[in-house]
Amino acid sequence: MVPFGVKWTNILHCSWDENSPKSSSCQVATAEKFGSANGLTVNPDKTILFVNDPPQKRIVAFKIDQQTRKLSKQNVIYLPMSVDNIEYDDESDEILMGTIPDVLTTIR
Repeated sequence: MVPFGVKWTNILHCSWDENSPKSSSCQVATAEKFGSANGLTVNPDKTILFVNDPPQKRIVAFKIDQQTRKLSKQNVIYLPMSVDNIEYDDESDEILMGTIPDVLTTIR
């Protein structure tokens, strides 16, 4: 479920120069929008970015263009519940995550 049926979160790629902070810039990295992009992680060679979208109960995998840093959607991992705090574990080659409780069920 997306709040109010609106996908309003963008993924940005930002760059900056520590010696010239005012020269920082950000660009939209993908046209894909999210209900609430909340949590990012990358694989060990930094070629795949995983973006968590708790309201839609999914993680979207993007290939990272190493030249432009633009993202292209590769896969969608549908989940049985909303998750948070995703992290790619290099040793197990898995994404670890925490669950977000089903608040409505808890209230009932």
